[in-house]
Amino acid sequence: SDTVYFETLDAPVAEVENKKEVTLRFFNEHVQEESKVKMIVPRNATINVLLQEFALKVELKGTRQLRLIETFNGKVQKQFKPTESVEWLHEYGHIVLRVEEVGAEELPENRTDDDRVVQVQHFCKEQSISTRCFGHPFYMRVGPNDTFAELKARIKAKLQETDEEFDKWRFAVLYFQRPEYVKDEDNVIASMKRVETYKLEAAIGMEH
Repeated sequence: SDTVYFETLDAPVAEVENKKEVTLRFFNEHVQEESKVKMIVPRNATINVLLQEFALKVELKGTRQLRLIETFNGKVQKQFKPTESVEWLHEYGHIVLRVEEVGAEELPENRTDDDRVVQVQHFCKEQSISTRCFGHPFYMRVGPNDTFAELKARIKAKLQETDEEFDKWRFAVLYFQRPEYVKDEDNVIASMKRVETYKLEAAIGMEH
């Protein structure tokens, strides 16, 4: 016989129709997914309202300042502004709606005008020509005098990678998916500026 499945709603049907349901994934400071949280909020709500409600459903251990980002195929596609509407949130295909606490080093009070918050991506080479990003991207603050050796040490600690595994990774600056490989002594921001011929910012790539 046919089986009917149903879900118990927390609100009347008429009220639910005027609301939007989204599933947000909560990531910790080590870029690891801790939980999935289903949220039902008014369709006219802002991202700020959504994150305030979200904060009540998870355990915050850091700055308690949340951000919502959209990732797709190993890259951050968008970081949502607090004033944006939840109607802009979409879930399909490989899109991930991710919530995380902003790292202390990224907060405005802990940065100078010369610092940059850069996106870091995992990538691999395909057919020795094109590159493919995968996994979970993340952000890191970089100072004007930081070298790749210093950045790599902080990334290794953040991801909690072993020496054996991390030593196999090769670092590059990614611009339009083209890697420019770097040395440990290279300045991070200078290396990024060297390839940034358009307004689009480069990313840090980790090949493995």
